[in-house]
Amino acid sequence: MKKQITIFLISSVIAMLLCGCTQQNETAPDKSSSTGSSVSAASEKAQEEVSSKVSVDSEGVVYNEEGEVLSTPSKYISTTQMEFNVSDEAAAKVNENLRVSFFTTKKELDDFYSSNKDKYSLDKPESGSDFKTVTKDLTDDYFKVYNVMVVLQSYDKEKELEIGDTYNGDKGVVLDIYRDEPASADKAAYTMNIICYSKDEVSKAPEINFLPAGTMYADESDPDVIVSVVGGADDE
Repeated sequence: MKKQITIFLISSVIAMLLCGCTQQNETAPDKSSSTGSSVSAASEKAQEEVSSKVSVDSEGVVYNEEGEVLSTPSKYISTTQMEFNVSDEAAAKVNENLRVSFFTTKKELDDFYSSNKDKYSLDKPESGSDFKTVTKDLTDDYFKVYNVMVVLQSYDKEKELEIGDTYNGDKGVVLDIYRDEPASADKAAYTMNIICYSKDEVSKAPEINFLPAGTMYADESDPDVIVSVVGGADDE
């Protein structure tokens, strides 16, 4: 009987201690929660102060409270460009002044090559490397990030053809090309330009805006826009 009473007393003491701990935990202030709330409130206040000092217009231009321009969104799009020097003789037989093809996968590019290698003599260029060599870096991994546009076109061989800017226009993406139509068949030359765009920026073929040859400005349109020219038609 004495043993049973002792066990009961010990159990009672343990129960009292546990109750005390529970009450203490329930009444203790949550310092971490209080600190987190203070930091969050301070962060929100700072953001509100910054927001009140800048404004953004409908075109995305950001101004400070004095009305000075802080940043402007660029309408220009970065590109990587290559050129395949298509055979003038082969292209003249096809008699196409302009052909635009847009590819989102390597298979689509491979199908284009298979269907047109004889038609445009893609294995026998006017000079330089063949089509497969020019496009060797356009792999499946490349197409995970980029889309590719191929433009076959004629131009007056007495004047240069230049690929200009790609940019966001009022109704979509636009590509400027500076060239003159050949006045006669004997003045016609042909070229195949390969232009690569980030999938995030260009998801379909841009509209082409033709401008007179020799009128392109030499200055860059935007210092943050990169135009990479890879190789050239005369490279071996």
